[in-house]
Amino acid sequence: MKGLIALCLIFLLSIILITPRLYSGDEIQYFAYLRSSWKDNDLHFQNEYEWLYNRAPAKQENFKKAFIERVNLTGYARNDAPIGCAILWAPFFAVADLIARLYSSYPADGFSFPYIFAICFASAFYGFLGFALQFRMARSYFGSWSSFWAVLTLWFGAHAVFYMYVTPPMSHATSIFTTSLFLFSWFRIRQYDSIGWWFLLGAVGGLAAIVRWQDATFLLIPLLDRKPLRLKAAVLIGAALVFLPQLYVWKLLNGELKPYSTGNLKGKFFWHGKYFFPVLFSTYHGLFIWTPVIGLCLIGIYFLVKRDKLFWLPVLVFLVQFYFIICLDTWQGGAGFGLRYIMSCTPIFSLALAALFQHWRRPLVPAVSVFFVVWNLFMVVQASTGMIPRDGHFPISVMLRNQVVEVPRRIGDIASRYLFQRSSFYEQGKVESKP
Repeated sequence: MKGLIALCLIFLLSIILITPRLYSGDEIQYFAYLRSSWKDNDLHFQNEYEWLYNRAPAKQENFKKAFIERVNLTGYARNDAPIGCAILWAPFFAVADLIARLYSSYPADGFSFPYIFAICFASAFYGFLGFALQFRMARSYFGSWSSFWAVLTLWFGAHAVFYMYVTPPMSHATSIFTTSLFLFSWFRIRQYDSIGWWFLLGAVGGLAAIVRWQDATFLLIPLLDRKPLRLKAAVLIGAALVFLPQLYVWKLLNGELKPYSTGNLKGKFFWHGKYFFPVLFSTYHGLFIWTPVIGLCLIGIYFLVKRDKLFWLPVLVFLVQFYFIICLDTWQGGAGFGLRYIMSCTPIFSLALAALFQHWRRPLVPAVSVFFVVWNLFMVVQASTGMIPRDGHFPISVMLRNQVVEVPRRIGDIASRYLFQRSSFYEQGKVESKP
């Protein structure tokens, strides 16, 4: 109980770190479903896209060509994003709409500060709920001490801190919640042979799939579990029913039951895992370069499966997702932080790290956790201020020098600006000078 209370307090204190900002093509696509359906009662996204473009035309020229100047044969604008985030953000958006209507200082247009803050807070909040669920799972196997530090390490020592606080309108923080909820639910209901419970588990899996499509792979867990066929059928039916609205949206926007971006993968997908080593070691979002703590998590997988052979099912999901990433030509994920496509596996990493920490002496655990948290926060500073590129390669020597010399030297000024002058990081055309 103390560990969970501590995590709650940490989240409450960290709310000030949430950046209420909507600026990228990916973010506006998630947001457009919610804003357009709520305010315009349709799924025509032209005005949402033009709002983003008009805020920074010079930065959004490629977005304009792909999403504003082109229209699908159905007459609808393109949208590559799934609908799950919009659904989960909706209650927070409703509160923002009420505030905007009650206080005339904010336009009730769906774009003003209360609305943007609402979806950013929602993402961070869902991310926190995901980590709380991870703690509850891990604690039942590995105790509160190991579980608390494992969860804290994955929260602030890997990708999550960036996508919860720096760019929350992306789908990644929300996906941490849905995959954590799915694993938590599976652990809780697998002792029962109730069709109703397994149907609900499938529904949670369907929700995870419409937040990030690749998270449908988590459905492998109950389908490969040693359970009667009728329970597996219930899982599939539950997942399919929740996924139906996504199929409807695809049909409406694209005229067919698939996302716009699904096309010919020839030359883009390589079944032999062409990008295995770059995915792990490239400076362009390689897993071990950007988030080295994941290396400890991979070691912890051994202790995780050793603790309970049942854990091989979540590990299999991680391996399947990792395999598809190393086969994909665009595995880097564009201008993000680290290997963001693997973030849905965060609950698996937390469990594995807790399993590893349980075999260490207790004083060593917080020391290692704090080291990786500080290291990661320094990487976040580098990526956020342009000291290293978020969409390209960089010399390892530059990154290491920044970590050891430049970031510590500038951390006071950067922290002060982040807390009190955050907009100074996002002025038009402004990029932090490299050391």
